[in-house]
Amino acid sequence: MIAIAVATFLVSMILLIFDWIDKTIIALTGALILILFKVLTWQEAIQSIDFETITLLLGLMFVVAISQHSGIFSWLNVQIAKKSKGSPLAVFLLFSALTFFASTVLNNATVVLLIIPVALSLASGLGLNSKLLVIGLAIFSNIGGTLTLIGDPPNTLIGVQAGLSFGEFVMNLAIPIVAITIIIVGYFIATNWSSLRPISKNIPKLFVSNMIIQRICYQYAAKKLDKFVIATTCLALFATVVAFVFQPQLALSVGVIGMASGIFLSLILSKKIQFLGLIKEVEWDSLLFFAGLFIQVGALEKVGALSMIANFIASFSGNYVVLLMVIVWGIGLASSFINNIPLIALMIPVIFDIQSKLQGQPHLDLLWWALALGGCLGGNGTIIGSSSGILAIDAAKKYGIKISFMDFFKVGMPVTLISLTVASIYLLIRVYS
Repeated sequence: MIAIAVATFLVSMILLIFDWIDKTIIALTGALILILFKVLTWQEAIQSIDFETITLLLGLMFVVAISQHSGIFSWLNVQIAKKSKGSPLAVFLLFSALTFFASTVLNNATVVLLIIPVALSLASGLGLNSKLLVIGLAIFSNIGGTLTLIGDPPNTLIGVQAGLSFGEFVMNLAIPIVAITIIIVGYFIATNWSSLRPISKNIPKLFVSNMIIQRICYQYAAKKLDKFVIATTCLALFATVVAFVFQPQLALSVGVIGMASGIFLSLILSKKIQFLGLIKEVEWDSLLFFAGLFIQVGALEKVGALSMIANFIASFSGNYVVLLMVIVWGIGLASSFINNIPLIALMIPVIFDIQSKLQGQPHLDLLWWALALGGCLGGNGTIIGSSSGILAIDAAKKYGIKISFMDFFKVGMPVTLISLTVASIYLLIRVYS
């Protein structure tokens, strides 16, 4: 059984890397093979799916679809177009900053769905490398989401199960995340300068860019902002964030909060926005991909493959510093190839077990921050590492921009290695301070 489970997962990874078949078909086919070969029963396969994550994303997708109908993003498009003055560097930095900060207070998967359509409509006209922009926004969304309890789903799992508050995440992760963000911005600019260089001295390009900006302004000027929809959506988003912050006190799962936000908002605006239209805008292929991936990881867990990894990590508990580095790098690199949500869910009980064995050891809380940093930042390594990366690629595909596994890997893996290095330095300073 273990051979079938491991072989199925490895073949799925190879197919994803070479991008020969749609990723959702790969994930679902692998899940079906595991059921047909009785590695998992049908009931076990269903139980392997993290429906809390699925419902959270589904509910937030409804919010995204409604937000797009409000017209606020048309207005945002015009404002960023004006501010950028046609400069590819300015477009990249403005959207990256917006994505980063939005991801700290909203689920990062939601943020990429909100921002990427706007960014692409502007970037394609200005000649900016659209693939680079999408990958960059997915990465900065994931980095920003790492800062807070609600920004990235793995953090939400850690916070809820370990009893860590919103404020504790910010206090403990602000320094490494700010440092990583500054370094990664510099890395992007240095390695992609030919695509991002200012065009102020290139008169023909500057003229064309200004014409495009004027066209965008004219195109969206006729679109009226629905103030009621905007106000209702903003209120719903604010209430959702507050609910996430006080989730332990409310005793509601994050999935329930996300779905409640989407459903109640759809109900309130049902006379203005048709629900059937919203259903069509949900990224169903992404949700099915997650389901197939959860089943494959569930099979690895059942046959003991993931327990072997967890036990290997726990074997380093005799040396606390080495243990922290193993968690950051082991979980970080594993998260690049196994979606970080199910991997973090598996590791949480392992961390509890390690803490029980190391009672009296100072800085035991660093185990959680090592797990959060490794799991979240490691998700930037590949196209399947994080939910925000998966949804960003799917959003780009709707605009005819196909980003392969290797396209993402070439950009994401160096970013991951840099991020994990900075995270390791931070943890070492905390241990020895």
